[in-house]
Amino acid sequence: MQIPLTERAVRLAGPKGGERHIYTIEGIPNLRLFANGDGTKTWALKVNCKGETRREVLGRYPEISCRQVRGLAPRMIAELRASRRALHIPGPPGKLTLAQALDEYFDVVLVDRKTGANTDQCLRNVFTPLLDRPLDEVSLADLQRCVNAKKAAGAPAMANRTAGYARRFFRWSKKTHGLDHNPATELERVADEAPRDRVLNDAEIAAIWKGASEMPYPCGPLFKFLLLTAVRRSEGAEMRRGELDLDSGTWEIPAARTKTNKARVVPLSVAAIAVLRQALEASPDPDLLFCYTPGRLMNNFRREKARIDTLSGVSDWTIHDFRTAIATGLAELGIDEMTCDRVLNHQASATRSVIHRAYQKSEALEPRRVALETWANHVLSLVGEGPAGDTVRRLRA
Repeated sequence: MQIPLTERAVRLAGPKGGERHIYTIEGIPNLRLFANGDGTKTWALKVNCKGETRREVLGRYPEISCRQVRGLAPRMIAELRASRRALHIPGPPGKLTLAQALDEYFDVVLVDRKTGANTDQCLRNVFTPLLDRPLDEVSLADLQRCVNAKKAAGAPAMANRTAGYARRFFRWSKKTHGLDHNPATELERVADEAPRDRVLNDAEIAAIWKGASEMPYPCGPLFKFLLLTAVRRSEGAEMRRGELDLDSGTWEIPAARTKTNKARVVPLSVAAIAVLRQALEASPDPDLLFCYTPGRLMNNFRREKARIDTLSGVSDWTIHDFRTAIATGLAELGIDEMTCDRVLNHQASATRSVIHRAYQKSEALEPRRVALETWANHVLSLVGEGPAGDTVRRLRA
């Protein structure tokens, strides 16, 4: 059985019929939770490396919390796959290896950052051939070869990101471990990344909405909700019942799930509330709104998007393009830029100076509510479900 990596789900996970039961974890396929017959729970990894299965016990829950194991598991998986832990390959006596320095960097710098586990995983993935190299023997040429190889393997964006991560890591290492120089100072990005300029037009928005209407719960309702609210995919997909106040038409996203690490109140349009009421009725889980089965969040977005592509006839778009379409549409519907930015929850917006952000703490709830209600009415009018179905104002053909 698969469960999400949340404290609530792990606390509720127990043995079956008095016997030990093994749970897999959403988002980390190699991680297992053993719910033992005596009531104890143990975290463990199961990794296949070149045909050989390797296992590693991480420790007991709750001594190792969900937050801690979320950061620890990717590191251990990378180490197992690199054979460092499994084969016990030590570095030269007395020499600090790159892997050991990365361990310390994670524990001191990355552990409390929302993207810390991802940064650590990228560094270990891209620089796997260097993990057992003494830290002070890693050269610029070594690092650049690894970054180049990641681009050649078909991951140019990851190669670019990791080059930046490496510069920060070695800057920290120079100060912490007394390196003579930072070998990553001149580490080059290996690919040009152009900003995406795809904007869904009115006909495509209408087709996607109609396609979502033909999809069952949870996929159809979630796609509709994202198209109405401009929230990020993970924010919507991980929604909990307790976060909603449908009487006041608001949804509070906790800080742990926002990109800005700040709790956020989202005003809900009448159309968005209608979608949520359908999800509340259809959800089999007492807490989650969008899930396949109790405790199992909707997570196979690639498959579900492929289905909606077929139903809608629209291709070459991403779920994130909803946010671009909404921001563009709001501007064309006469909503001011500052409100548009607040709808998107952009923290460092071009429309707000540093001083303005420091002193102006209003959440602009009502302006955002008007903006999202305006957008929802526009979307519904495109598909003939809104009050203006016969007099649609076309924004983009």
